[in-house]
Amino acid sequence: AAGLTDHASSLLERHDTFAFWSQVGAAVLAPLATLSAVMARRRRLWAALSLSVALAVATLIGLTGHLGGQLVHLEGVGPQGRFLMKHP
Repeated sequence: AAGLTDHASSLLERHDTFAFWSQVGAAVLAPLATLSAVMARRRRLWAALSLSVALAVATLIGLTGHLGGQLVHLEGVGPQGRFLMKHP
């Protein structure tokens, strides 16, 4: 983004990447959790897979939030109105 420091740009890129993979993980988790609930066969396998994906998604969400906090509180991006995309 124009006007951002190199460090802020790097944080923003990582923030966006973690946010994307959080969404992908959540989209994968929904059918996995459903399978875990309805499949009588290999229920433990589906439950273990669901738990693993849920923990990964929770970690990604935490990292995304942490990077967002760094952007706002350390780099000054966001609530002050600086570096926000303007929509017509």
